[in-house]
Amino acid sequence: MVVLINALSPFFDKKAARQLFELNQKAIEDQRGFESYLTPWFFNIYDDKGFVGCIFCYHEDGKDWVGGFAKRKTHFSCLEALNRVKLCFPEIYASTRQLSAKIILRKAGFVPTDKAGIYLWKNFLKEI
Repeated sequence: MVVLINALSPFFDKKAARQLFELNQKAIEDQRGFESYLTPWFFNIYDDKGFVGCIFCYHEDGKDWVGGFAKRKTHFSCLEALNRVKLCFPEIYASTRQLSAKIILRKAGFVPTDKAGIYLWKNFLKEI
């Protein structure tokens, strides 16, 4: 079971999130900095083994985006976190060049767009 703790919670582990962010900053191609993501849509991910990583959503260029970073070999927990977060949006985009992230996105129902490295998930239930 995966537990998500948002950045506004007193149980949010900002230190662990920042350390893992800094380790993965180049891989996630960040240009905004850690603090800019700390909104109610930034979550620590925990599973039965403890802290796994983080998932966050942000609005840019008129679109909602999802991103994240995690420890190695935590794909199932990341997939579960992504599947829970994506349901809050009518559509959400993701951008990555990382193979492991592409695999998780595809398993979560994201499809590649005509722009390289950009994926889209549409919540068709929100359209009803």
